[in-house]
Amino acid sequence: MGAPVVLPPFAENYLAETVDRRKHRIVPLFHRWLENAGKRVGDVTVGDIEAFLEQPSGRPIDHMTRNNHRYELKQYLRWLAERGLAGPFQREELEGYHRQAIPDELREFLRFLAPTHRPATVALYRSALRQFHRWLSEQNLQIEQVDRDACLRWSQRLHERGLHPSTRVGNLVQVRKYLDWLWERRRVALPGSACLRAEDFPKKPEYLPRPLAPDLDRELQDQLKKSKSEVGLGLYVMRRTGLRVGELRVLERDCVMADHAGRHFLKVPIGKLNNERLVPLDAVTLRVVTDLQKKAPASSPWLLEGARGRPMAADTYRSMLTRVATNVQPDSRITTHQLRHTFATSLMNGGMSLMGIMKLLGHHDYRMTLRYTSIADETVGREYFEALSRIAERYELLGIQSQPDASAFDPVAALTDIVRWITTEVSAVAECSRDAKLIHDANLVIRRLQGTHDDLQKLKATVAAANEER
Repeated sequence: MGAPVVLPPFAENYLAETVDRRKHRIVPLFHRWLENAGKRVGDVTVGDIEAFLEQPSGRPIDHMTRNNHRYELKQYLRWLAERGLAGPFQREELEGYHRQAIPDELREFLRFLAPTHRPATVALYRSALRQFHRWLSEQNLQIEQVDRDACLRWSQRLHERGLHPSTRVGNLVQVRKYLDWLWERRRVALPGSACLRAEDFPKKPEYLPRPLAPDLDRELQDQLKKSKSEVGLGLYVMRRTGLRVGELRVLERDCVMADHAGRHFLKVPIGKLNNERLVPLDAVTLRVVTDLQKKAPASSPWLLEGARGRPMAADTYRSMLTRVATNVQPDSRITTHQLRHTFATSLMNGGMSLMGIMKLLGHHDYRMTLRYTSIADETVGREYFEALSRIAERYELLGIQSQPDASAFDPVAALTDIVRWITTEVSAVAECSRDAKLIHDANLVIRRLQGTHDDLQKLKATVAAANEER
């Protein structure tokens, strides 16, 4: 690194006003860069800022580090500008971006979405439709001139950018809904459904979950549990509870709940599917969560706090997992979502019901959970034949002379067998035929059975209580 850079007096004064170690790093780094570039701080331009952030110490840095550097440098340059030592700078120059104003019709459409859509969903519409309007401007088209040909050219543009099919489908759906909204208000000539038809959408690949091999999973858990890093322990909690990385990021400091029997649960906040849920905690995972609670700053609302009092960045978890996985198995490439896949698959292989796993994962539709049956063939096969055997014993009474003992019959277990049989049959048939109507019909039946299942449990408990009183 060479000899320490000699800071000007005003820089020393700035650092004296703060104890933030990050500022004590970025300010000397910036002045060393100015010295090497032969520039004075009073002459710094926006181009100089971007050049510094691109390679602050002579080599490129990743996106997250660059954002952190930009934030710290922005504070320093604003401090200098207030004292006439640099600048002045426009806010957009220091933020590193400048966006065109949102068109009035798009702004009105986003207000229309806001009452019925999550903020994150509205943000996705804003981003996709802003790009659509920018492209229209490049093509010298007004929104009123959009027709099917323009929409097909926009679809081709998305393809040329190399976007994933799922991303392209999302973008096209957002444009179609936007055009439908404009057409209803007589601002465009054609509705979105006429401009973009079903056959215009790319086919989305259907990926199977990718759980970790048992040996790698066991060793990875051991390494994460032994980690002294809060990030490593957070990843261990993620593997043991099936959280998404977005849910792990926003876990509250007070995230553990206990029931009347002394069992502990992790309260997962509202996440991707806009629902809360409780996930049981075993004794080991509970101790890890308790340790993280003790380590968290008393003033922090988060179980795991990142820079500037915000939730820990998702890239921090990914980087930590990559390092640990490389130590366990040098050639392994593991993603954070694979921990969730491994959690679900291990429970299914252990014999847990599909509905139970669905609730633990926070899925709304059993078909989301059903994908895991494709990677647990041994378990599915065993459950399939066991279910058929039990159903035959209970319900196929042909050739049986005597009626079974009614007291030995468990209606709740029987209903669970029926649901498991339906899901297994649908999985096998749908995988071959991809019959959408069959899947839809089975989904409706299972939803009805789930309601009956809950009613039966209540009725069974009432009957049991009445029998005890007699």
